[in-house]
Amino acid sequence: MPGQGELRAVVVAERPRHGVWLKAPSTGRCARGNGGSHLLWADPARDLVVRSRWGAQVESLLAEVPAAVDPVPVA
Repeated sequence: MPGQGELRAVVVAERPRHGVWLKAPSTGRCARGNGGSHLLWADPARDLVVRSRWGAQVESLLAEVPAAVDPVPVA
């Protein structure tokens, strides 16, 4: 099956926003696989990792979940 086990890294650009998901925080990084249906999102500023098999409305997921978690203060 094409794309099976394939993992592609998608980097969200720093502002000005030229990334794939413009509503996602610029502090996060994303990797997608299996034809785009698997998602791994890591946001070090929030000490947050999201793993999802939800392929639809990814931009909403990447906007709403990080918005619910405050950034971790820098020591």
